[in-house]
Amino acid sequence: MSRTQSILIWAILIAIVLAHVALWRSSMPAGAKLSFTVLNAVGWAIVLGPIWIIPRWLDAIRARNAEADTGPAAEPSDPDQPPSNRDNNSTST
Repeated sequence: MSRTQSILIWAILIAIVLAHVALWRSSMPAGAKLSFTVLNAVGWAIVLGPIWIIPRWLDAIRARNAEADTGPAAEPSDPDQPPSNRDNNSTST
């Protein structure tokens, strides 16, 4: 996520919190305040959830596809061990 996107998301989150504080400081009945708070929180979760989840999902898909293209990451070889004959198809008879 770019720096600009991060700043934008933080600005939106701060504005949401400030709006909730203003709502709770108003003279509305407490039941109405609670209803509006829950409705607002659910609405923003629906809007902001995909913004947060989709890039992570896409990174996981890209990593899976890159691994499928190149194979799993090779483990570093131990210099103290002799090379294996896994790839050598010759047999000793």
